Amino acid sequence: MEIVRLLIVVSIVSFPRLEELTISGMKNLGTIWPNQITGDCFSRLKGITVEGCDALVTIFPPNIVRALWKLEKLKLESCSSLEVIYDIQGLIEANMEYSDHVAAGSKLKELRLNGLRKLEHIWNTADPGRILSFHNLDSVEVEACESLVYLFPPSVAKVLYNLSKLVIEDNRGLEEIVTAAADEAVETAAGTLEFIFPRATHLRLCGLPGLKSFCQRRHISKWPSLKTLQINRCDSIQNLFCEINLFRDAPGNSNGVGSPSHRTLFLVDKVWIFF
Repeated sequence: MEIVRLLIVVSIVSFPRLEELTISGMKNLGTIWPNQITGDCFSRLKGITVEGCDALVTIFPPNIVRALWKLEKLKLESCSSLEVIYDIQGLIEANMEYSDHVAAGSKLKELRLNGLRKLEHIWNTADPGRILSFHNLDSVEVEACESLVYLFPPSVAKVLYNLSKLVIEDNRGLEEIVTAAADEAVETAAGTLEFIFPRATHLRLCGLPGLKSFCQRRHISKWPSLKTLQINRCDSIQNLFCEINLFRDAPGNSNGVGSPSHRTLFLVDKVWIFF
């Protein structure tokens, strides 16, 4: 039987000046992080790349979730056993301090996932309505993660104000991009979820045979800056968006539908749709 190893075997470790961490081809590596960390441990870490580490199951366990508050780029590729990236649920199980607002990933700008065939959760939380601070995400690319059923919990999707690029490809198990919230409090007064992506310019959905909808609960999505929309080999889609608000409400228009002369909320300069 192979022995699963720790990358850092000492009980307390500190790398206060470390900015980039790359781990590749460590087949027996079971965990990256030490059990205890000091206050300035990894405090300057901005980029993490993990490739070909087949024994890893979780990237960020509860004791490290909040510590990497300066992390800006995360790239994970070809880790065949990886199931969870951010173990938010583990904060509860470990009886750690856990409020309604979890300050994790607040600086993260770029997320790239590829070839993680057992990945089930990017954010593992029992309450998908709980607020998670990933509002600076600019680019998200997820490819060949066949066990992933959904991408974002509602609390993450509702604060993606800086997202410019979303690419989802060849994820056979994906059914929705945003999972339906368990908590009714995250819905609007009208009972409809609302997602606004003011800076998103590129949306690509390809090779998603199980994708049914953007979100399987009634929702409104607004994409005022979208320039490129690509949809290819998504055979199960019946209604990708439950409702798209195309125009601003016109003054004096009681039904809430504006005219095309008003500024639109969903601008598409180029559209490719392949069936």
